[in-house]
Amino acid sequence: MAVTPDRDRGALPALRRLAAPLVVFLLVGVLSLLAAHRIAVRDREAMLDRDLAEQVGVTEARIERFGSLVAGAAAHYSQTRHDPAMVTDTELQRYMRSVGADERYDDLPHGLTYIARVREDQVESYEFRRQMGRPRFEVQDGPFRVHQAIIWAQSADVGAHGARLDVDPERATVLEESLRLDEVMMTPPVRGIVDGARVVNIYGPIISRSGEGLGWIGTRVAVDQVVAASDGEAALTITDHNLPVIGEAVPEGHLQRTATLEAMGRTWQIVDHAPTPFVGGAALVICGLLALSAALAVAVVQQSRRRLVSDADSVRRDRDRYAMFIDTMLATVGVGIIACDDRGQIVVVNDAAVQMNGGVAPTGTPDAWLQADTLRDLDGDPLELERMPLFRALRGEDVHDEEVVVDDGGGPRTYLVQAKPLHGDAQRVAGAVLAMNDITDRKAAEAETSRQALRDDLTGLANRRRLTVDLAAALADHRDGGRDVTLLFMDLDRFKLVNATTGPHRGDHMLVEIARHLEEAVHDGDVAARMGGDEFVILCRHATSTAEARALAHRITAAVQPALVVEGAQPVRTGASIGVVRPDRGADVEDVLRQADLAMYEAKRDSGSAIRVYEPRLDQDAVIEFATESALRVAVADRTLDLVFQPITTIPGGQVEAVEALVRWHHGGLVLTPASFLPLADEAALTPEIDLLVLDLACRAVAAAPSRPSVHVNLASRTLARPDLMRQVALTLARHDLAPERLCLEVGETVLDGGAPDVVETLRGLSATGVRLALDDFGVRTASLSHLRGMPLDVVKVHRSVVAGFGSDDADEALAAAAVRVAASRGVRTVAAGIETEAQMRAAARIGCDLAQGFLVGRPGPRPAPASATPLPATA
Repeated sequence: MAVTPDRDRGALPALRRLAAPLVVFLLVGVLSLLAAHRIAVRDREAMLDRDLAEQVGVTEARIERFGSLVAGAAAHYSQTRHDPAMVTDTELQRYMRSVGADERYDDLPHGLTYIARVREDQVESYEFRRQMGRPRFEVQDGPFRVHQAIIWAQSADVGAHGARLDVDPERATVLEESLRLDEVMMTPPVRGIVDGARVVNIYGPIISRSGEGLGWIGTRVAVDQVVAASDGEAALTITDHNLPVIGEAVPEGHLQRTATLEAMGRTWQIVDHAPTPFVGGAALVICGLLALSAALAVAVVQQSRRRLVSDADSVRRDRDRYAMFIDTMLATVGVGIIACDDRGQIVVVNDAAVQMNGGVAPTGTPDAWLQADTLRDLDGDPLELERMPLFRALRGEDVHDEEVVVDDGGGPRTYLVQAKPLHGDAQRVAGAVLAMNDITDRKAAEAETSRQALRDDLTGLANRRRLTVDLAAALADHRDGGRDVTLLFMDLDRFKLVNATTGPHRGDHMLVEIARHLEEAVHDGDVAARMGGDEFVILCRHATSTAEARALAHRITAAVQPALVVEGAQPVRTGASIGVVRPDRGADVEDVLRQADLAMYEAKRDSGSAIRVYEPRLDQDAVIEFATESALRVAVADRTLDLVFQPITTIPGGQVEAVEALVRWHHGGLVLTPASFLPLADEAALTPEIDLLVLDLACRAVAAAPSRPSVHVNLASRTLARPDLMRQVALTLARHDLAPERLCLEVGETVLDGGAPDVVETLRGLSATGVRLALDDFGVRTASLSHLRGMPLDVVKVHRSVVAGFGSDDADEALAAAAVRVAASRGVRTVAAGIETEAQMRAAARIGCDLAQGFLVGRPGPRPAPASATPLPATA
């Protein structure tokens, strides 16, 4: 049956009325998909930015960590007079132990390498000298330059002795540049010999005091030791002048972020990349529903076209149903949608857009949009009409990924917007659609992540990174004529004792309390930071003189004083030492931190819990101290310390019963006593090595002495804390065939006052083997008599400060007499130390001392030979 023309003409207008909603429907689906895709891309890019920043920071820190080890070793050998041909593996291993490399650089399997710089005409001579200590040493053949770079010694057993490093032109160039510039430098990445992994070599120059280039200290580091693996889907690609360091070329279609890392003469291009993300799951579901709805709409339209010929009412019902579909979809999608016609009249607004607009639906034409005045840019300024994304789309512009702020009085919210024009016939703009996505929470999370990266986890103060940034900015302002800069470096005294006696949790509590008091004490605009451990720094901009800086330091000391007492099993009180520096206009961050650190250690060295202001002489003192420490290490390693022996005689009679071994160091044309260099040795943790060396030399000397005296040897607290002390003493006695009862180990009262269980157990174990024990410096502290009851002592030495009062101070003589009586009741002998007058000798005899030591009895001599008997003066 043919369709009548009248009915057919009625169907066409109905189809045209359905076309506009269908176009809007499909456009909404496309814009929603685009918005969801852009959000996923932005999230992935933000992830890459964070990962890249972390990679650059970690890589730079690790390279600097290995570089600092090389730089320190190179500086050590530059300051130390030495023959390159005589440097040994053992010496490098000893240096590694001295700087704690086993703990700090446990991921460095190749350790350190000493590379000698030898002229070609001296190679055979060097090789011959080296073969005296290492018979199999042989310099390898190959093409060489004028100077030879030869591996001489290694702290790790990697079998490369004698290898010539100038075979590789690139490596030879780096070596010569390092020497010319006097800087630590790094080679390009190369394939390793053993496993084929890429490695880099780091070299530091060794330049003698006369300016001669002696060689280099080097190390080999696998690339994966300085580059951390990326998390998630991110991948890392690093190149060095187009040479691959790690990773492969970036695949096509990957999102990427690039950074440049300058380190030790090398320039690395670091690219963090990841596949372009697909649309998220929720957006895919929504877009799938849109596509499915569109397909259903097309199918329904096709069916309706056949029905419209006979029933126009049915067409209108179908149109309403399609409109309902669109309304439902717009209501459920999480993206705010706003559409307008070609005149700017708002025609579509979904619920999400209403909520994003403060619960008010945008209406009217562009003039009405401005009345609400809630749309602002990122600086908080209201947007003019020409800058509004929807208005720009209505003028034919595509708007992608712009951030705007809506503030309707309930707090600002940030939105990521997309806007697109709708084109009608002949590309005429028939309207525009805008999609908005709320990214406020995401931006807040990113801001919080950035904030936490600059805060100390325990105390909440600024961390080292934040302090470095703020200090650099303050110094730059100071150079440009701005306000003065003052830096206070505070370190807690005896903080290790807090952790050891009360537990780490109470130590952490103390640090948190100190941080709270610091924040309350500093001036507005000051920065209080925790550098790590028990070190704090205050950056101040309001102090205009050194006097004001000192006043600030005293105020801080008083403010944190309540937090310096920890209540535990026993109350523990510590103190704070503060270094103050007011830098010149040309100072940089590293200079200021180093100067503040020097001033702080000067405060600790003086008395602790003190305040010291940086002076230029501290730099000179630090250089001298470093050189002295290096020389002392060499003296200990080469066993060039000397001993003298002071006799200990009987009362009465004056017969030599024992000698005390006293160490001397010949340095700088002087003969130094322990009082002048042992404090430095204790700071450098050298006292155990010195004590064991003195023990060995003393036992060897008395074992060979014809008179066969016993020998007294002093042991410091660090030595007594060694777990292998009993074994070392036993080996020394066996090496020199010396009976245990001929050795007397002297320990100070300060060691016994600590009461460390391990030390007490060690002393009891030594006593059980037959070695005698002496309590030194009796009378210096108040707890002296208690030691006579609690320890397996054989001898008590009355301190020279007490003996000095014999014959003139009744209190000193009474104290010594009480000790003598308690000691005698327990079978312990007593020695009066520091006797210089006959009156003191008579007093020592009067109160019952068994032995005497001092200049009146005998001065220290080079051999443990017996002195002539010193007759006892007649008693008064």
